[in-house]
Amino acid sequence: LTIAGLALLTWPPGHGRVDATAEGLRLKRRQLEAITEDPPPPASPPPTPPPPPPSPPPPPLPRACDDSLSASPALASSLTLSNVDLCSASALISYSILHSSYLEDAFLGKSLVIKIVTDATVPAVVSVSAQFTTSGEMFDTVFAVGLRCSDVLGDGDIIADNDDSNGSLSRVSFVAEVNTTYYFFLLGYGGVDCGKVDILIEAELPASPPPPLPPFPPPPPPSPPLPPPPPFRACDDPLLATPAFESNVTLSDVDLCSSSTLISYTGFEPTLQSAFSGTALIIKIISSTPVPTLVSLTALPTASGETFDTVFAVGLRCDDSLDDNDIIGYHDDSGSLADLGLGPVFPEGMNRRRLLYLMGLSGLSNISFMAEVDTPYYLYLLAYDGYSCGKVDILIEAELPESPPPPPYSPLPPPPSPTPPPPTPAPLPPPPPSAPLPPPPP
Repeated sequence: LTIAGLALLTWPPGHGRVDATAEGLRLKRRQLEAITEDPPPPASPPPTPPPPPPSPPPPPLPRACDDSLSASPALASSLTLSNVDLCSASALISYSILHSSYLEDAFLGKSLVIKIVTDATVPAVVSVSAQFTTSGEMFDTVFAVGLRCSDVLGDGDIIADNDDSNGSLSRVSFVAEVNTTYYFFLLGYGGVDCGKVDILIEAELPASPPPPLPPFPPPPPPSPPLPPPPPFRACDDPLLATPAFESNVTLSDVDLCSSSTLISYTGFEPTLQSAFSGTALIIKIISSTPVPTLVSLTALPTASGETFDTVFAVGLRCDDSLDDNDIIGYHDDSGSLADLGLGPVFPEGMNRRRLLYLMGLSGLSNISFMAEVDTPYYLYLLAYDGYSCGKVDILIEAELPESPPPPPYSPLPPPPSPTPPPPTPAPLPPPPPSAPLPPPPP
């Protein structure tokens, strides 16, 4: 039973069954055809494009690189290529990066390549220089050395170059590593010069570096702290004088030049500032008298007549630094008795050489001071200008100071009373009046 028959059986009669049946059959037929038809085949993928053609092979090396001259210089020897003719070369090499103007211009012309490999087992310094041929030929050369040979070179390919090293001839040096090929390019200046030259190739060991410096020794251990400075040596071992009462002591040939003692003076006396700028000689004086004594110090010429311009300073203590509180008196020059306060009459029994000094010898010093019992005093012998020196005799005398006059045996009587003044005389009576004079005669 087909679908069309089923429709005829089920369709109600009298309602346009024929037309509806034909149309329904056509519709059902189309539906069945749509169900029973095979699905269309899937769309095919687009065709794969063909692979690109292979890259063209690199251009062949220029003729100069394939048929270059070769040189293998031995260590500590030389090799000469004679009559190298640049004019016979035909290789043109392009230099693409500006390294130097003369090198760029030189590569515009012909190039002749020499391949250099040293037979040394260590790096060697190779020097290539242009020489005159035996017939005297030469031209203005330009040298370049590269690590590779190609028809296009750049700055990274050139390791050394030179234009003129000896006139118009060139010379170039480089360090050749072991088993490494280097290419030497012979060029003409400006790209136009050509001709014949001899090429001298030399190989030698590079200068050996200096031996390394020995390592610095370890720093020494820190020094122990310095001991405190010893006492002032000049005060420990001065000249010593102990004058006795009514006597004198002479220190002969006292030599200031033999002293190296330096004493700092921080006082304000100009004479002492100048004198203490040089060396000083110290004499320690202790009076041996049981009572205070007047001590006089006098500089005198030596027995041989030596002397210099002295300055005396007397202090209560000895140290390497003094000020005005330490100095009880000083003296520079004395020229007369009055300068020393001794008056015009020279005391009897005084030393004869001191007498000569007191009579006008200048440049020598004299000083007196009251020395207490058992008290040390320090005489500083100095030079006036601080740098001259010489020998003098120093006379030291001790005497009692002048005592006051003895008291009278009895008191003086009182002065007499004053005499009374004489009485004043009585005034005289006035004179009597005189008679008038007669008139003069006519």
